[in-house]
Formats: sequence, structure tokens, C-alpha cells
Amino acid sequence: MAGGRTLRSAGRLSAVLTLTDQRLHAFVQPLLAVTASRIYPAADLQTLTERLWDTPSDLLLIEAAGGADVRALCDQLRRFFQLPILIVEDGASEAERIAWLDGGADDVLTLRHALAELPARCAALARRVARQRRRDPDSFYLHALSMRLDVLGRRLFLPDGRLLDLNASQTRFLAALFAYEDTAVSRELMGQHMFGRLTPDMHRRLAHIIRHLKQRLETLPAPAPRIIYRRGVGYSLTVGSR
Repeated sequence: MAGGRTLRSAGRLSAVLTLTDQRLHAFVQPLLAVTASRIYPAADLQTLTERLWDTPSDLLLIEAAGGADVRALCDQLRRFFQLPILIVEDGASEAERIAWLDGGADDVLTLRHALAELPARCAALARRVARQRRRDPDSFYLHALSMRLDVLGRRLFLPDGRLLDLNASQTRFLAALFAYEDTAVSRELMGQHMFGRLTPDMHRRLAHIIRHLKQRLETLPAPAPRIIYRRGVGYSLTVGSR
């Protein structure tokens, strides 16, 4: 969690991000307001993704009607984020609910039968994550090449134990290299990861982000990470001498 933050084991959560469904939100919002001090609603996946990278949250709540492709969303989020995911559903089948849990969701509530439990379920997830963080803080980081990346805290733990503070764009770029450690990340995939698409304008923004991050990394003494780009292949990360 960001900068050593932990979920509160009691009381209200500091911030909750919710992927809203218009039909369900009117039921969920009042109970969620009791549970969280700040709520950041997102009406679509692109907005949700931007919120996650820009505004670290204590919990993600997904409002899902039957047929929603929630498993794919959970799979995607789990590549980078270890915040708890709670799904409130209406009309999903038992098989769908099982698939969501198998795909990375932490809990599922059924709107018609269990919505009153929402504040208690949020608190239970908070306690569970706080205990896990005390037992195994490394499980909240991405790992690659003897380094750790704190996505929500925007910190890179270097091989020699030093810390490098990052901005949101640098963290997001490195997260892709960490998540795809064993393969190069193509320019197109990186553009999709960073911006949702790779237009000429986005290509210039990506080049600017990489140039400045490279300059920062090149000032570090060995062993230090280096960004490599192979034409026609993509970006990768290595650690070695200068």
C-alpha cells in the first residue's frame, strides 16, 4: 500500500474506488458512503484504470450485473495491484461468481440478499489485508531482477536496498516491465498500458516519459536497472554495471 499505508482495521476506509453500474449504484452508494471517507466512482474501465494509477485507494468495489466480464478485469488488475476487490452483483450465476473469485476477487455480495452486509464485508477485507501486510509486506510489491516495485507507494527498491521515488507515469511504465519480466513489451502494448491506445501524440508522451526515466536511472551507481529497447521487439529491463 502507498508509502507504508495500511487499510484501517476499524472505522471508515480512507478511499474506495468503485466501478459503477447505473442500475446497481443507487443501492450501493448509501452503504458505501457509510463505509468510506472518500469514494471515487468510475463509469468505465478506462476511467477506472486511470483512477487506480493516479489515486491510490484502499479497496476496489465492482458493481456487476449478470454477464459482465469481471473475471478478465480481475485478471488484469491483479497483474499490478494487490488492493482488495469486492464485487456487488445482481443476476450473476453461481458459475460466474466462482469464476470471479478464482480470477482474483476477494469477496462477492449478492444485491438482493446480502447488501446490508457491505460495511461489515469492507471492514473484514481491511482487517485481512492489514494482517497480510504485517506478515508478508513483500507480497504487496511487484518483483523482478532482485528489485521490488511498490506500485501504490510509487517507490522502486533497488538491488542494493536503496529507494528511488517515482512519479505516477514512471511507476506505470516500470510496472509493465515488472509484470512482463520474461518478455519484451512491444511499443503498442506499452502504449495501450499507459494510455489505452498509442496515437502519435501518445507516442511523443511515451518517449518523453522513457527519456526522463532513463536519465534518472543512468545517474545511479551499479548495480542499477537499465531500460533497453530493441527495434521491432520492445522494451525490457536489465540490471548490470554501468
